[in-house]
Amino acid sequence: MPQRLTASLIKNLKPKPNRFIITDNKTPGLAVVINPNGSKYFYYRYRPSGSKRIIEESVGNASVLSVEDARKAVAIKAGDVAKGINLKDQRRARTSIAIEKISDTNLQLFNYIDKYYQPYAKQHSVSADEIIKTLKREFVFIKGKPINDINAGDIDQWRSLRCEDITYARIKRIYTYLKSCINTALKHYKLIQSFELQSYTLKRRINEKVNPPKVRYLSADEEISLLKALGSRDKSLREARARYVQWQSKRNHGKKHQEPFADSDYPDHVTPIVIIAYHTGFDLGDIFDLYWEHIDFPNNQIRKIRNKTGHKQDNPQPVIIPMSPKVRSIFEQWGKQLGMSGRIFRSPRTGGRLNNISKAWKSVLKEAGVSNFRFKDLRHTFGSWLAISGTDLLEIRDLMGHKDIKTTQIYAHLCPKKKAQTVMRVFS
Repeated sequence: MPQRLTASLIKNLKPKPNRFIITDNKTPGLAVVINPNGSKYFYYRYRPSGSKRIIEESVGNASVLSVEDARKAVAIKAGDVAKGINLKDQRRARTSIAIEKISDTNLQLFNYIDKYYQPYAKQHSVSADEIIKTLKREFVFIKGKPINDINAGDIDQWRSLRCEDITYARIKRIYTYLKSCINTALKHYKLIQSFELQSYTLKRRINEKVNPPKVRYLSADEEISLLKALGSRDKSLREARARYVQWQSKRNHGKKHQEPFADSDYPDHVTPIVIIAYHTGFDLGDIFDLYWEHIDFPNNQIRKIRNKTGHKQDNPQPVIIPMSPKVRSIFEQWGKQLGMSGRIFRSPRTGGRLNNISKAWKSVLKEAGVSNFRFKDLRHTFGSWLAISGTDLLEIRDLMGHKDIKTTQIYAHLCPKKKAQTVMRVFS
C-alpha cells in the first residue's frame, strides 16, 4: 500500500532478506527501494504507453537525496515521459558524454574502486567489504595504473610474488575478483570499451600449490574445551556487568541504570553464534543474515536461503535445518532477551548487520587451546559429525546446501563403517 514518504519513515525502514519497495502516495511513480544490505534508493517507476512492463529509473541515493528533491526529479522525468522522450536513450546519451569527461585519474585502479566499484559491490555482494579489502591488499603495486591497461604481465608479476604463500585456488579466486571489478567498468558503468585482461585466463603453474580439500573439525575433546572457554567468557562478562551496575548505582546521575545479567542470559552474541554455527552448518555470513522469520518454532526448523546460493540462482531454494535442542533453547533465550523481530544478531554499536566476531573468536580459541582452526571449520564440524554418525552423503548434501554432490564427497572418508557394512551386506 502506498505511503507518504518522509525522511523519518525512510530512516526507520529496516532491511529484509529480499529487496522491497515503498511507493509514495503524493507523487505518482516515486518509490524508495530498500536492499537487503540496508542501502536505500529513490526510483521513478512508470509504465510506458502500450506496455505492460513497469520500468524503474534510478533517481538517487535516499541517504543523500531529500524526499522533496526526489519528488522534483520524478516530476521532471514524468514530464519527459509525457513528451514521448525515452528515458533510457536519454540516460545513455548522458553516460556517453560523461565517459568523454572521465579523467585518467578516475580510472586508476584504487581510485576506480573507491569511486565506482565499491558502491556497486555493496549493492550486489554480501562479501563486498572482504573483496575490496583483498583487492587493495593484493594489488597495491598497480594501484595507480588505469584499469584498462592492467595486463597479463602485471598478473604474472603478482603470481610470482604470491605463489609461495597461497594456493592456486586462492590465486584464481583473487584474480576473479580483479577481473569482475574491471568488468563492471565495461558492462555496468560503460567507462571503458575494452580491457587488456578480457580474454586472459589463468592456468596453473607447476610451482603453484594445490592442497587437497581440508576437513578440519572439532574432536569431542576440543568441543568440550571450546564450550568451557565460551562459558568462562560469558561468566566474566556477567561479572563485569554486575560490577558496573554496582558502581553505577552509587553514582547520583540521571542516566538510566543498567540491569545485571541473569545466569541464564547470554551477555553477548558470541556463544550463540558459535554454537549455532556447528549445530547447523551455516557460514558466519548466513548467521549474520538470520532473521526471526527464518525460525520456524512450530516445525522446529530453520529455513534460509544460503547467501552464496541466493546470489547464483534466479529462484534459490532455502536450506531446511532441523533445530537441535541446544539451538532451539538459544533462540528462545535470545528472543526472550532482545525480542523476536527483525534481524536476530545485531551490531551492539549500530543496531545493523554485524561485521565480524574475529577478536572474540581468536580469544576463545586461545582459551580453549584449539589451534589451526578457522570459523569456517565449524561448518566442517557439522558435516563431519553427520558423516561419522553414518548419515547418507545425499542427506549431508541437502543439509549443507551443496549444489553438487562432489562438494559433499570430502566427508566420504569419515564413514568407513558404513562402507564396510555395505560390502559385508552385498558379499557376505
